Amino acid sequence: FLRDRREDPAFADMYDGPSYVFVEEFNVNEGGTIAFELAPETSGDQPVGTYPQVFTDVANLEGTLEARFVSDNGLFDDMFYDNVIDANVRNGGFDGAQCVIGGALAGSLLLDLDCIEDDDNNIDLAVVRTPFDDVPGLNDNGTSVGEGLECIFDPDLTGGIADLLGDLFLITDPVDYNIALNQLAGASYANY
Repeated sequence: FLRDRREDPAFADMYDGPSYVFVEEFNVNEGGTIAFELAPETSGDQPVGTYPQVFTDVANLEGTLEARFVSDNGLFDDMFYDNVIDANVRNGGFDGAQCVIGGALAGSLLLDLDCIEDDDNNIDLAVVRTPFDDVPGLNDNGTSVGEGLECIFDPDLTGGIADLLGDLFLITDPVDYNIALNQLAGASYANY
């Protein structure tokens, strides 16, 4: 069981780096889940040794891979994790609904996860951040605010703007997301 730092700030003091597992045979049976807590060092390719990995001779993968992302400021950008499961022989994988984001960011409209079965029998993870103005269903005000937020976005932001943007990453419903952006636009005050 992995805790989410956004839900348990005391956990940050206990974190002692990534975990590594070395086994002859690694099984994630149908109905089972392997969960990885991933705390990105930066955007883009994550340095090997900064995230958990499973090393195995044979990987039998029929269940679900759940990625739980944490950061100090709640902000994320495109990321790539090479060989989170490193196998000599791989049977199965994590396709579609078997590859999910969990924890506080489960269902986030702004993050998409892909579990990649590479040519060397490994599982890589690619995370793509959806631009703030590219969520389907935005009205004109929502799109305009999203464009403005996109112009200032940096995953290293701190302070109040980082808190605001971090909260947007937690929204899972397109209607709620549009409402939030319209509130930021001040559209509700136009009638006054």
